[in-house]
Amino acid sequence: IPADGGLPISTTFSAVVTVKATGCTSETEVVITVNPDPALQTTSAIYCADEAAGFDINTFNEDILTSGNVDDYTFAWTGTLAIPADGGLPVLTTFSVVVTDKATGCTNETEVV
Repeated sequence: IPADGGLPISTTFSAVVTVKATGCTSETEVVITVNPDPALQTTSAIYCADEAAGFDINTFNEDILTSGNVDDYTFAWTGTLAIPADGGLPVLTTFSVVVTDKATGCTNETEVV
């Protein structure tokens, strides 16, 4: 991996396969590409009590990406917003998200507090 962390990078290797019984060989090239993980940041979510009923964690997809288009990724969120039955203020909750690059399959994880 380059010292500057620049990705993706590709390296080509030559592979030679020899059959012991016959001594026959075959050669091919193998290209290995290292892709970057999605670039994410931790962020905070602030919702007022009157907004809690319509809470949608997916509204933070753009906030956690530091680059790229949200349509190029999938977002798998975990966590729930705890809204007290008595109508009091929601409880502070941490949500975790795993973001997957649709093109490469590379993943990264962060939180929204």
